[in-house]
Amino acid sequence: MRVRIKVQYIIFSVLIVLIFLITSCSTFTSTPVPFSEIDLESLLVLSGDLPAGLTGAQVRDQVPEMFKDIGGYDNAIFREFERNGKHIGGVTIFLYESLDALDVAYDSIGDFGESGGKEIKNTGGEMKITVGNIPDVGEEAKYWVVEGSFLGISLDGADLAFTRCHSVVHIRVDTANIDVIVAYAKRLDKRITELVCR
Repeated sequence: MRVRIKVQYIIFSVLIVLIFLITSCSTFTSTPVPFSEIDLESLLVLSGDLPAGLTGAQVRDQVPEMFKDIGGYDNAIFREFERNGKHIGGVTIFLYESLDALDVAYDSIGDFGESGGKEIKNTGGEMKITVGNIPDVGEEAKYWVVEGSFLGISLDGADLAFTRCHSVVHIRVDTANIDVIVAYAKRLDKRITELVCR
């Protein structure tokens, strides 16, 4: 009987060791998908992201002309916004393996002039340009708002640029209400964080 207990104990111990070895061998670390292969389109605009009347429109892998001098990115995408069939802005996301290239791009994309929420230009009371920082979006975020008109044409608009991990994001909408863009930027920032922060 003692021999039988010892044999059962040995068999049980061997089984425990085998199970441990098998489970530890089956544990794997996944290799991150290269930034150049990440599907960014699914991040751009989800239901509830944009205010009523504003919709996501055409998606392009080519960045807008205003960013023609921005280089070094591994992946980029642009989606237009429209209201009543008229193009009124959009969102562009750039992904960078190189954080040095990301810094250069953000310095260029987010170059809105002075920051700190100060009015930097007032032309005869008809137009006001304000730039500032936004603390609750990305790792760093800046905005630029134009309010006013010229020859009776509304020039209201806002740009917001932010960084998150390996991404630079630029959002433009034809509204002087920065809160509209910030609300969307926060939602987009959360999705980007889940996808590109490594």
